[in-house]
Amino acid sequence: MVTTVANPNRPVSTSDADRLVDESRFFRLARRPFVIAIALLVAYVLLSRVTDPRAYLSTDTGGKVATVELMAERGDFDPDLGYWAEAIDPDGSLYPMWATIQADDKWVNVTTLPMVLAARPLYALGGYRAALLLPMLGSVAAALAAGALARRLTANTAARSDGALATWVVGATGPLVIYALDFWEHSIGVALMGWGIVFVLDALDGRRAVLAAASAGLCFGAAATMRQEALVYGFVAGLSLVTVLALGRRLVPFITRPSAMVVGALIPLVLNAALESALIGESTRTSRGAGTVTSAGAAGFATRVEEAIITGAVPFAPGRALGSIAALALVAGLVMLGRAIASEREVRIPSMIVGAVYLFLLIETIAIGPGFVQGMVAATPLAGVGLFFGFRDRSIRATGVVMAIAVASLPLVWAVQYTGGALPQWAGRYILTSGWALAVIAVVGLERHSRRALAALASLSLAITAIGYAWVVQRTAAFGDAFEELAAIDQPVLVFSDPFLVREGGPHVVEQQWLAASFEEGRAEAADALIDGGFERFGYVDRLAAETDVLFDGWIAVGEQSVSLFDGYDLRVVAYERAP
Repeated sequence: MVTTVANPNRPVSTSDADRLVDESRFFRLARRPFVIAIALLVAYVLLSRVTDPRAYLSTDTGGKVATVELMAERGDFDPDLGYWAEAIDPDGSLYPMWATIQADDKWVNVTTLPMVLAARPLYALGGYRAALLLPMLGSVAAALAAGALARRLTANTAARSDGALATWVVGATGPLVIYALDFWEHSIGVALMGWGIVFVLDALDGRRAVLAAASAGLCFGAAATMRQEALVYGFVAGLSLVTVLALGRRLVPFITRPSAMVVGALIPLVLNAALESALIGESTRTSRGAGTVTSAGAAGFATRVEEAIITGAVPFAPGRALGSIAALALVAGLVMLGRAIASEREVRIPSMIVGAVYLFLLIETIAIGPGFVQGMVAATPLAGVGLFFGFRDRSIRATGVVMAIAVASLPLVWAVQYTGGALPQWAGRYILTSGWALAVIAVVGLERHSRRALAALASLSLAITAIGYAWVVQRTAAFGDAFEELAAIDQPVLVFSDPFLVREGGPHVVEQQWLAASFEEGRAEAADALIDGGFERFGYVDRLAAETDVLFDGWIAVGEQSVSLFDGYDLRVVAYERAP
């Protein structure tokens, strides 16, 4: 039996027709949020099986993992790390982990409690890999928020989107993949702020507006218990809500909806402060936020501009000048590409500009191996295209509000973010929410104008994500091996020259007798403390590239060994003995 379709010259068998129906069902199934969520979660789990659970993407993660492991071993929820050398170093100036605070009788290295406390039972069940379920779920939730945002951006347009493409693209081809594989709060922060933006749009549209506004505040407030930049994004989102309502000249919504948002934000902030006071003895998150704002003017304007360029768009860092030029060229090229696609013009020139920048990135990756892609736009090229579509479609109120939140937040975050850490991060980690929002705007615009262009840019983003994944695999394996080797060194004490580096060791730091001594005054203090403690020998961990021997008063160097970390940053361990 043969059936026919519209073209009578192309007969299709019954089995072929059944296959087409099955494929149609498959694609319909693949557009359902629940199916996408499960698929993304499975993908993250499979990717995490290749990374090394002994090491992490950042020094911040080391402190969190050390805390969770100790809590799981003790069977409690106390974030105290303890300090083996408290008797000889009571003020903790030699504490091996950078940013450890002494609160009452506790030594605490985490600045956010919710994720650590939530991870504790998971860690007790399955170790670090089980705890990674939290950032993975954060990335899934952020991807689902992208789909919800796409639906709201197109709700009042002729070309409505079901959000499936936005969910897939944002969840599978961007920074959320990288941050799903490390025990950090970034993916959860993006998810909460992303849903906060969605609820702000709902509050403007009047659908259970007060409840939506309260939900938006709750999301931003919860995000702020884990991510400092959430305070900025929440403030700009609230200001956008107030501005639009003021233009509508309706008194009751102008009062009730922003008030509901403020109340919603205060609930998690107050609860978190109470939790910190109960478990730590002080509100560390509040003091950290105040310290961030206070130190905003400490760094010079030139430094902040430089780090804004790096975290905004720099794709590689062979040199500051070349990296900045590449960043500006990339942003210009992607904006021009969006304009060419929207107006159906020739895309050759902007494509060549964008291609040249990523060719440099590919050459660098091949030459020296994968590394951090620092810039938001560089790691999320769709964000650059989103800049064009966002400003082009700003007449649509929803798009205008999202653009205001995504773009206006950038200079504020750059003005108060911590300086000195722009290079060792992926996709501008403080501004991930802006990249997320701009990527959604780009997907919506390209879905309407050119799905072929969307596929090409998503493939480019996927390639960059693959570089990031290769870097996570390489970095975790290298650091895991290095710290295992350091822990096995036969010395009663290891003294590290860099408290940032030693923090990468995670649980090793609290299991071993390690210290950190920076600069000459720190080394002098360590020398005296070790003598007071009755130690006869120790090892000093420094960069292999260090040009001069380090002197410790009362100690003599008796030998050294090297520990491989990665190219350009290997370590040496110099053995010291008490001088006769």
